[in-house]
Amino acid sequence: VTAFCVMSEQEQTISTRVNKELLPKYTGKTIRLVGTITGNNPGSRSIEVQACDGGSVIVQLSPESEPETYVLGEVCEIIGKVNDDLSVDEYNMTIWNKDFNMANFNELVKLSQHFPDIFGP
Repeated sequence: VTAFCVMSEQEQTISTRVNKELLPKYTGKTIRLVGTITGNNPGSRSIEVQACDGGSVIVQLSPESEPETYVLGEVCEIIGKVNDDLSVDEYNMTIWNKDFNMANFNELVKLSQHFPDIFGP
């Protein structure tokens, strides 16, 4: 699934929805990652997220984020850039409903990779 996001007033980009398994394919690119917050380290300005495929991802929070506001167990969507170590630099984060079905979303992510004509790049 491809989505449009605004990172700043001057810069706009296309981002692809991914899971942990797909991160190596998108190193250096802007992505959207949905997962559950499983760890919060305000001292290092990072959180740990269990992606929709069950993989663990470290998210380096943007300077505008307030790490102490993120609660373990919350479902979130992170828009950010994939680093060489497969961590993600957050540009924006949205908290979603906790009743979100991760298994179904992971299937959507996988389908989007097989049908780019439908879902975009």
